[in-house]
Amino acid sequence: MSEFRFACSHCGQRISGDAQYRGTQIVCPACHQTVVVPVPVARAPLPNHPATASDTGSGAASTLALLSFVCSLALGVGSIPGIVFGHLARARLRRNPAAGGQRLALTGLVLSYSLLLGTIVFFTVGFVGLRPKLGRQITQKEESRLFAGSFEKPSRGRSPNRRCHLGMEA
Repeated sequence: MSEFRFACSHCGQRISGDAQYRGTQIVCPACHQTVVVPVPVARAPLPNHPATASDTGSGAASTLALLSFVCSLALGVGSIPGIVFGHLARARLRRNPAAGGQRLALTGLVLSYSLLLGTIVFFTVGFVGLRPKLGRQITQKEESRLFAGSFEKPSRGRSPNRRCHLGMEA
């Protein structure tokens, strides 16, 4: 037996029923009104005409596939729209397999994901390479010894053991 769905004529509640109840009266479970289960109406066959690109949406799918491919060629952030357009094109092509552009959409997706991954790796390696090298911190005394020669002032009659660092006595 086949099930079908229909709406209550009083409250709009969606009701699923078995085909054997068609044409009979039932009580709606939501509003408790009596409802006649509808009998299917035969639909007129559609005229047999060839589908055009505007009817099938293939023009939109191939445009999205082309946009995916073009955006995939842009480095960095440009690959994100390429990914979006590629998935939209593939969704439309799934609904209408006769439309062209499957390979172009897939190529745009693969290139976009590859370039996005390459951009992420490039910036990650760049930031890791630029961070300071790990090691122990030097103390202020060691730092003053390292830079004492470059900031040292002449000793103006003081003992040679006393040095000035940035104008202050040590």
